[in-house]
Amino acid sequence: MLCRASLKATLWFPKNKCDRSCCPVRHGIRSKPMSPIRQSYRLAKRIAIAVIGISILAVGIVMIITPGPALVLIPVGLAILGLEFAWARVWLKRLRENLSSRNMRAHGERAENQRRRHMG
Repeated sequence: MLCRASLKATLWFPKNKCDRSCCPVRHGIRSKPMSPIRQSYRLAKRIAIAVIGISILAVGIVMIITPGPALVLIPVGLAILGLEFAWARVWLKRLRENLSSRNMRAHGERAENQRRRHMG
């Protein structure tokens, strides 16, 4: 994601770069270091999200073989993991695109079959 200065620089002056002074938090520049309590809170939050997301994802994968709502739990697990991990967001995006393209193909085939029935 681009910050305001880099977006403005690329739109108006393509050779200029962001000087990172406009939004220091986005660029990882902090005026003072994080406290140990804040660091441990962020680590605990990341671990909790990982455990919950992996658990739901694992149950969804098991439900592919056993009866259950696997097609609901797998995206939910990926969405939870996507709160903290970029790879999960990428997988979820690919899953959505794959299901969407399959749905469009199936819809087109059904519409074509319907037209054939009525025409011939």
